Amino acid sequence: MKALPSSDVLGKKSTRFANLAVIIEWYDFGLYTVLSAYLYTIFFPHLSSSISSLLILFIYWLGYVGRILGGCIFSRMADTFGRKSTFVMSSLLMTLSTSLLACLPIHHIDSRWLSALFVTIRLLQGVALGIEYPGGMVFIYEHATPGMQFSQLLRSSFFSQLGGLIGVAVGYVLTLLYHHKVIVDFAWRLPYMLAGVSGMILFAIRVCASETPVFLSSREKKYSFSYLSTLKTFYQQFLGFVITIIILEGMVKFLSMGNLYFHANFHIPLRSLFLCSTISYSVVMTTIFILASYMKQPQRVIPILIILSITLVLGAFLLFMSSSGFLFILVVAMVLLSCTASVYNKFVVCTLCEYSSVKSRVSLIACYNNFTVFIASLFPLLLNDLVSITHQPLLVPEIFIILSIGVAIFTIAKLTRASHMKQSIFG
Repeated sequence: MKALPSSDVLGKKSTRFANLAVIIEWYDFGLYTVLSAYLYTIFFPHLSSSISSLLILFIYWLGYVGRILGGCIFSRMADTFGRKSTFVMSSLLMTLSTSLLACLPIHHIDSRWLSALFVTIRLLQGVALGIEYPGGMVFIYEHATPGMQFSQLLRSSFFSQLGGLIGVAVGYVLTLLYHHKVIVDFAWRLPYMLAGVSGMILFAIRVCASETPVFLSSREKKYSFSYLSTLKTFYQQFLGFVITIIILEGMVKFLSMGNLYFHANFHIPLRSLFLCSTISYSVVMTTIFILASYMKQPQRVIPILIILSITLVLGAFLLFMSSSGFLFILVVAMVLLSCTASVYNKFVVCTLCEYSSVKSRVSLIACYNNFTVFIASLFPLLLNDLVSITHQPLLVPEIFIILSIGVAIFTIAKLTRASHMKQSIFG
């Protein structure tokens, strides 16, 4: 059996380290989706439940403001000094902020200061993730075998889904073991303590990872900061797909924070909703892993994207039907929407990596990702606010149906006309 070159072995090892770190990073966001139903009681005890729920959604969105700050600050550092150093910084910041949240003495701090501390911690976690995603995607792309970049990037979605699944599962188990009062009193800290310990492991993982060979070789060359020219060159493709990703990610983020919506408007028990989230994460993980293996051959990418555009519309219709309280339909809708968003997101990331220089790549991906998720993260807040004003909860699935049809028409037309892109992107 032929031995792999040492550089290939090192690249695979570093990619595994990056994917393992992704699990730990996204654990927190999965956990937050579950504990959001309890956090407003803890950090906003003197406000009404409706106002507190909107505040929790606002703070969820505020985390994405932190992502923009982190992306702006650290992406240039990653392009200038290396991917690894910023990875270590993001893991350290995430570990410290999560550990601080677990140790907050909530019964000994004035409620106003407690709320301010909670907001600050969520901002710091957002700053850490602001470089985590773009840096991680570029790290995996630059370590991947030529022609296999999209497959490797899509496989990383499996690990982010796994991290979210672990977070949701831990929160779900918490609701099984403890009553609501016990969770509010102290049990909510336990998952964050686990995250703090995991963060130490994450830090060790990042220290052991190697710098990408592409970046190391770029030190001998001179590059200009060129992501603006890249955006100009691919303006039409970029703008259209960015709007598509905003819509897809917005729908997924609403569903990930949809526990309050489904519980308040359709009287679905929180425990049942947590179980739905756990099942959907599991199915999405499995589906993405299979798709990543199937799409190792570049010619299969665009047909799969077209098929997913059609299933997106089906998922939106199923979401409308899920208002009846039939949980199986809700799970299928969540799976279809999440899978489509993950695959399309990695398609755009791979395209941008392909058409950017080494010294502007992380900045470009940070600009794209943080802008899209910032706008998309408004969906949970705005849609819940719309429902509270109109008192018509079925407006949400109706809006999803309209948006999904628009996305499907655009993407099918675009991909059919531009199918030759697969050679330039993956060839």
